Amino acid sequence: MKADTLLTARGAYDRRAIVVDAHRQRRQMARHGWTWSRCLAFSWTKAKMMRARLNAEPDKVSRVMARPTVEGIAAMFTSITGRNVTPEQLARFADRLASLSN
Repeated sequence: MKADTLLTARGAYDRRAIVVDAHRQRRQMARHGWTWSRCLAFSWTKAKMMRARLNAEPDKVSRVMARPTVEGIAAMFTSITGRNVTPEQLARFADRLASLSN
C-alpha cells in the first residue's frame, strides 16, 4: 500500500483506505496480541501524521534530537529512580560526557 493512499487527492481522510489498512495491520499483528481497536487507532494515527506532513510548511525547521545535557540526564535519573544525584556524581558524569564528545 502506498504511503499516501490514506488521504484523498484533496488531503481529506480516506476512511475506506484507513479501514483496509487496519485490516492489513490486524492480519500482521494478531499473533503479537494487537486487538482490532488498536490496529484501527494505529491506522488513524498514521493517516493523521500523513495529513500533518502534507500540511506542514516546507521552510519550517522541524525538531531534531538535541545532544543530552548533564542536567537533563540528572533530572531524568531523579524522575526514574526517585533519588537525587550528588554533586560528585554529577561532576564525574559531566567529565565522562565531555570525554565522549572529543
